[in-house]
Amino acid sequence: MENLIQANSYACQYRKKEGRKWSEWKTSQWIPMLEVQRVSHPGGTFDAEPSPDDDFDVGYLKAVNWQFQNEHAYRGRKDIEFRFVAKHFKVFDRFKGDEVTYTCKYVTEETVEMA
Repeated sequence: MENLIQANSYACQYRKKEGRKWSEWKTSQWIPMLEVQRVSHPGGTFDAEPSPDDDFDVGYLKAVNWQFQNEHAYRGRKDIEFRFVAKHFKVFDRFKGDEVTYTCKYVTEETVEMA
């Protein structure tokens, strides 16, 4: 039986085509899994705790963004691929259970003209 270890991070990986063969996947960076426990807004209009069925992971969103940004930067190239996979990264074991605080704000960077 395989010895299973629970994932605690996302390995953001890439590989390049060398001739006709793809290289091995190489990890560019690690992003820890960050489970959202509580969401609040300083205006007091929104304050919520996810239900036990919710699985909202900020680390997942960051990994998706990493992949999207790289695919956008290298669009049109057929010799490089990007992916992220859930893995265990021992470095993040020491942070297990630590509280992480994110301060967010709404931003508008582009205007969209609706037809």
